Amino acid sequence: MLPLSWIDALFTKFETMYGQQFIDKWKNCDIDQVKQTWAEELGGMSGDRIKKALSDCNEVCKYPPNLPEFYQLCRAVMIYSKPIEQQIEHKQSYCTPEIARSRLQELKEMLKNSNMLKGDDNA
Repeated sequence: MLPLSWIDALFTKFETMYGQQFIDKWKNCDIDQVKQTWAEELGGMSGDRIKKALSDCNEVCKYPPNLPEFYQLCRAVMIYSKPIEQQIEHKQSYCTPEIARSRLQELKEMLKNSNMLKGDDNA
């Protein structure tokens, strides 16, 4: 479990980034319970990973993330921060530029459909 002081700092940062949108997200909830749940669910994440995911919110999150969305950002940091050699099991797994562009477009569509991607028509 993460220290609650980390979650307090994270929520303060989200409030400054998203303002009333973030505050309203939790208006009908017990905020202490919400923070407790975030602390438990993000418990395996390092401080560096959380900071990077928070920074990534500026790039990809049009709206304040909920816990599953932020958790996925943290996991993405873990996956993509590995050296490329560790990401690729076999050298044969390289793909063509056309496949890469197609997969990138699929990812953009997934993000756009989840309302996380900034700039609705810039995907």
